Amino acid sequence: MYFAEENDRLKEIVRRIAERSPGSVTPRPVDALVYSVVRATSPDRCLEIGAYEGTTSLYIAQGLADEANGELVAVEVEESSARGARKHVEGAGVGDRVEVVTDDSLEYVPTLEGGFDLIFVSTPTKQHAEEYENVRPLLSDDAYLGIDNADGSPAVEKARDDGMDVLTFDDWSFALAQN
Repeated sequence: MYFAEENDRLKEIVRRIAERSPGSVTPRPVDALVYSVVRATSPDRCLEIGAYEGTTSLYIAQGLADEANGELVAVEVEESSARGARKHVEGAGVGDRVEVVTDDSLEYVPTLEGGFDLIFVSTPTKQHAEEYENVRPLLSDDAYLGIDNADGSPAVEKARDDGMDVLTFDDWSFALAQN
């Protein structure tokens, strides 16, 4: 994979998710980058929007566990995918760091209180503008915002317009912004 600290249970779970969902869920450099950001910044509160079956949730939670710090709220609209995410984080031994919420992120996220140190958005690009408006006020000072499916995402431009430092990884269709 991408980093030495990745545990064997995590590798096995990601492999099984990828087998069940060929082409849609695979370990990616983006996941390794997000893990590295978690390890480097040791966030207290993380939010993932569009958790699907929990691949990126696993990487975030493993980073939190490796730092012995922080928690993740992972939001997924599809109940079957949320069930899979719960099963996978439990199976990887990092379930104590993750709360998987089944809800529409556009309705749920505005109900949250701020102070998130890392927010990862992995919803369809057409939702990015509204997702950005919902998560922007929740970011703590110096927080990181990861935007998956970033090609053509209005959230990337909005982050730049708001004065955030934005790095784009075009080969991965990913952007990382810092508050």
